[in-house]
Amino acid sequence: MDIDLTPIDGRNVDIPYFLEFAAEELKKHISLVKNKGYKKIAFTSSNKNNFKHFFGEIIPLMFFLQREKGIYT
Repeated sequence: MDIDLTPIDGRNVDIPYFLEFAAEELKKHISLVKNKGYKKIAFTSSNKNNFKHFFGEIIPLMFFLQREKGIYT
């Protein structure tokens, strides 16, 4: 129960693919957060999972790119 970042980790991806990936992973997280085991893993500080990277770096970048479409279209 972790967010799989391998489709974008260390790879060059185009912005539409990145936005689609991040939105889908966010939807999965929201649907799974009702599970107590998942919630415990997701909201515990740890370097063993990708939640910190996802919510600290990927989601803010996703929202920025969605808001500033003019810089890449």
